[in-house]
Amino acid sequence: MILRLKPKPTAIGFVIRNNEGKKKKDQYINTVDDVERITGIDFFPALPDDVENEVESNCNLNDW
Repeated sequence: MILRLKPKPTAIGFVIRNNEGKKKKDQYINTVDDVERITGIDFFPALPDDVENEVESNCNLNDW
């Protein structure tokens, strides 16, 4: 999980299996919502709800 607050709040998540592989990094990208569903962890509970809902439901590798 990576969260950047400025200039605009955005977040991205990665889920990578602990095994050998040669996939491109874009094949590991997930939204925060997806990673939270997979792990059962709420990653950014301190964010205001409107910001949390926006950043957790979207991800774009080009933002990074």
